[in-house]
Amino acid sequence: MDGFQLLEALQEHPTFQKIPVLIITGHLTQKVKLLASQEQVKGILAKPVVLEELSLAIAQVLSS
Repeated sequence: MDGFQLLEALQEHPTFQKIPVLIITGHLTQKVKLLASQEQVKGILAKPVVLEELSLAIAQVLSS
């Protein structure tokens, strides 16, 4: 099971449907971006993660 399969499984369960998701990936490709947009992901960060970018992404998700 990859991360997108896990995300799909979580979104099928009513308890987890409204939890915002940020993806952190070592393979940021157009395919990953497309899959993320289809799964209503709140943000994508590329590894290695810069702490300031992660903090900003979390703050944006929490403020929306």
